[in-house]
Amino acid sequence: MQIEGLDLRDLLKAARELEASDLHIVVGLPPMIRKHGKLVPLKFPSLNNAHSKSLIYSILTQAQRENLEKDLELDCGFSVPELGRYRANVYFAQGRVEGSFRVVSSEIKTIRELMLPRIIERLCEFRVGLIIITGSAGSGKTTTLNAMMNFINETKNCRIISIEDPVEYLHQHKKSIIIQREVYGDTLNFKNAL
Repeated sequence: MQIEGLDLRDLLKAARELEASDLHIVVGLPPMIRKHGKLVPLKFPSLNNAHSKSLIYSILTQAQRENLEKDLELDCGFSVPELGRYRANVYFAQGRVEGSFRVVSSEIKTIRELMLPRIIERLCEFRVGLIIITGSAGSGKTTTLNAMMNFINETKNCRIISIEDPVEYLHQHKKSIIIQREVYGDTLNFKNAL
């Protein structure tokens, strides 16, 4: 298959249809997906720097391109109509633009579906306090936090403000008002947003 004329949206669609968790764009390799923890090449030729940059820049806004070129890396979330939501980590490696794209589920799992301990629901019932969720990449921090936000949204009449880098899951207003702010898109930094 040819790379010319290929759009990143085509690759994101293939990743979602193949039930992959991630799409990787790396110079010197064909586009790769991660499925069940294993890297699998898609049936395309290896990418050169021009292909990689063209694919990645096609989904970035002008402001995101400028931030990438200034900071040499970028984390962002984005939606593709009829394909869903994705989280991007774009970076320079040996002067080349490369990136990883996480397929974000449109469904926010509940605390019970995630089989988290009941104490998590009780923590969500507190009116004041600080809850810190830590862990390594891929350990479920974002999934847990979004399940907690969803629980509060479904059970309390309040205003929920999240400051995220980037926004992954998009919440709908239920009993609560949900305001999701993205660092660099909606605020300059966490400190200012707080």
